[in-house]
Amino acid sequence: MKYHVHIHTTQESVSSIEDRTFSIFLMPREEFFGLPVPVEASPVKVSLRGKALHVTQVAGVNFKGKLRLEVATGRNEGIKFVLAVLTENNPQTVLDATFFENDKSVVFYATGSKGASLHLTGVVVKSDETEEEEEEENDEEI
Repeated sequence: MKYHVHIHTTQESVSSIEDRTFSIFLMPREEFFGLPVPVEASPVKVSLRGKALHVTQVAGVNFKGKLRLEVATGRNEGIKFVLAVLTENNPQTVLDATFFENDKSVVFYATGSKGASLHLTGVVVKSDETEEEEEEENDEEI
C-alpha cells in the first residue's frame, strides 16, 4: 500500500539540502464508511481490492431478541467467525476488526428477526493505485 509523504524542513535559512533536517509523516488515504447489513439481504460481500477495512462499531436496528453478526473472508471461505451478538438491552457494541487486501473480500452475515438490520461503521484505507483507477473510471464515464 502506498502512502503520501509530506516533507517539512526545520531550517529554512540553510541553503544546502545536506544541512536540513526532515520529518516524514506517512498519511494513508482514510475515509469513514458505513455499511448496512439487513437480515433479509444477508450476506453482504465487500471487495478488498486496493483497500483495507477497519470495522469499529456495529449497531442493531429494528430488531427483537438477538441479532448476530458473523464474518468470513475470501481467504477462509466457508468458515464464519462470530463478531458480535446484540440484544435489546445491548443494541450496539465497539469492534476492532480489520480486514486487509490479502483477504480478497469480506462477507458479513446478519441473523435475527425479520426486518432487522446491522449497521457497521469504521474506516476504509485506500491505496493510491485504487484512487488512480477510480479516477480513470470516472474520466471514462464522462
